[in-house]
Amino acid sequence: MTTNLAALQVAWAQALLALGKLPLTIPNLTGLVAWEIAEGGGFGNEAENNPLNSTLPYAGSWPVNYANVQAYATEADGLAATWETLTNGDYGVILSCLANSAPPAGLAEAVGSTPWGTPTALILECIEGAAADVTAFPPQEEVGMLFIREPNGDVFWFIAAGTDSYWRQVPAKAVPMLPASWLVPDDGSWLALWKVA
Repeated sequence: MTTNLAALQVAWAQALLALGKLPLTIPNLTGLVAWEIAEGGGFGNEAENNPLNSTLPYAGSWPVNYANVQAYATEADGLAATWETLTNGDYGVILSCLANSAPPAGLAEAVGSTPWGTPTALILECIEGAAADVTAFPPQEEVGMLFIREPNGDVFWFIAAGTDSYWRQVPAKAVPMLPASWLVPDDGSWLALWKVA
């Protein structure tokens, strides 16, 4: 595995954990990176910005294969779509493993027991390499994230990871899934800083 790919996979796993307000731990990072390696999406292939090969269509996404795996326009879109997929009700066992920082093998078992489609054995084969990658590229910077509710009810998602930042509107159907405590009210001036005239 190339150094750049390993660093990207670890950073993406960190961002997904931050998005879900899940523990940023070595077991969680290792399990997610092993899953990314097993899926093979997201970096340097057709499934752009989609390391876990989600099939959820999202604003501006397009299918890349017969299974309807999507390529996403931005990293933020890929993270949001992956999180929306994980929270659709079919993947509670995965979220439970991550919430409890289960060993990577436990996450592999959880993924394999769901409709996601990644075989447990394949993820298990990737754990050793993932552990080496997480050791080589431990999280260096905190990922910041906000969900901002505008006066008209629209909610925007903002993430800052290192020197990169992204924002996008949260689809109306996804807003009820966000805990009210995550939503920051805004008078409309925040969005004005980011909109392009």
